[in-house]
Amino acid sequence: MAVKRSLIGLCLAVGTASLFGCASPSNSTPEFDVRSGDGAPEFGSSEALKSYSGFVVGHWALTDYVDPEFAKQLGIGALSQQMADQPVSNVFDFASDGTFVYRRMKAEWKVAGKWAENGQGLTLTYESFNGKPLQQAQEESRKAAEGGTQAGVAQDLFMDQLTAEMQKLTVLRLASNKRMLVFTAPEGGQVQLAAGTALERLQQSATK
Repeated sequence: MAVKRSLIGLCLAVGTASLFGCASPSNSTPEFDVRSGDGAPEFGSSEALKSYSGFVVGHWALTDYVDPEFAKQLGIGALSQQMADQPVSNVFDFASDGTFVYRRMKAEWKVAGKWAENGQGLTLTYESFNGKPLQQAQEESRKAAEGGTQAGVAQDLFMDQLTAEMQKLTVLRLASNKRMLVFTAPEGGQVQLAAGTALERLQQSATK
């Protein structure tokens, strides 16, 4: 099972590098880009972190990860583990008011939405793209592509790819190490791994 596919790190999908803003790093804007790793707080390690609502608030990076305990439960054999050297690229910012922003560092897009506890984790609902209702942004993208311009077609391809990814990044559960959150997908009443994708907490220290 390959897990090196999603909106993270190096824009691995063929033909999407320019669409997702994989530009040379800029030194002009400070960014949170330090992964907490084993230094991240564990779920339940303090009063504030005993609920998903308290645990999720903060700054997280999208990462390739296959939870070893989940893999055992699903009867999956040897799988790739977390890629520790992944550069921080796509990030989620969760606020205590039940809202979040999903964006790519140093890129000109962001998606906003709401999060809610679902009993066993969190459910994310994506609502807007760059300040516009998501459905409106998708329709405008399709109309621009119909014009046949290179920019319009490129934007529509980007929106299609982003929409497909967001459909998979909707349900979060606690990882077995209690420091990460793993995206999952229900299939036939069972929770399945969602392409080995997870969220890893970032340190609250900005670097240039």
